[in-house]
Amino acid sequence: MKIKYKHFPHPVLADFLNDFAAGSFSSQINVSTSDNIYNIVTEFQLEDDDIKKYIGNNQAEFAVHVECPFTYYRRIFTSEDNLLDFNIPARLLEGRVELSSFITSAEEIENYKSSNFKDIFKKFSFEIDKGDILAVGDQINFEAEKDTDAVKDIPSIFAVEAHPDKNASALDVSTNSEKIIIFLPEKSFNTYKTLRQDPNLSSVLASIIVTPVLTEIIEDFKNGEGEMLLDSQSHRWFRILNKKLQEIGIDLKNSDTFNESSVAVVQELIGSPAEKALDDLDRLEEALM
Repeated sequence: MKIKYKHFPHPVLADFLNDFAAGSFSSQINVSTSDNIYNIVTEFQLEDDDIKKYIGNNQAEFAVHVECPFTYYRRIFTSEDNLLDFNIPARLLEGRVELSSFITSAEEIENYKSSNFKDIFKKFSFEIDKGDILAVGDQINFEAEKDTDAVKDIPSIFAVEAHPDKNASALDVSTNSEKIIIFLPEKSFNTYKTLRQDPNLSSVLASIIVTPVLTEIIEDFKNGEGEMLLDSQSHRWFRILNKKLQEIGIDLKNSDTFNESSVAVVQELIGSPAEKALDDLDRLEEALM
């Protein structure tokens, strides 16, 4: 939730604004996880006696706004105390979560004022509507990952689609979304759609489609492709892949942690896909005999 000056038709206490001659408002936001919940504790520090009076008279309150663009979760939590403690179920959040702290009006306020206003504002009378922002504190982001998403199955970060170019003759890859998109030529994609209905072929399809793509991606990071890193690290697939790799001692942000070939890393990462594919094909052949 980005805050801009043009949002405010009245003086607002914030370190990036020049509406107050004195006074301050800040906050310390801490996020922790436990038992499939996110616990968010915010401690507010306010130095303005007039705004404190509005809070004491139940006309204003401390607030934290939570917004998760990926899941569309959006909610504001409020308190009249300078310590706000609340929980959010982990299933409601995923990816980047934005936390913003404020002081907001709890009701309409006529003739809003503060002795700390700049002189230019002391000449005017301000009418405040319920929910208006009176002060802006700290704003932070954190990454929410669902434990059930922590890549029990690496292919879950991939999606296979028909190539948008009907004349395409080769496989193509895009890493510019939450999943890694593998584009197949239209004829190959139609064949893939048919084959994926057979669970006995899942490891075969992963071996011939996912494995080479993942190997190439890891090879790019291994070779220190900085531009690719900057473009990718905000995406869900990068966070999940990096988390899984960290479990085996590899950090995508540090090419020095790669001590094996990219092929060997992929084999360890998804459990010898070629071997599984051969076993599945062998069982399928026996069933057909």
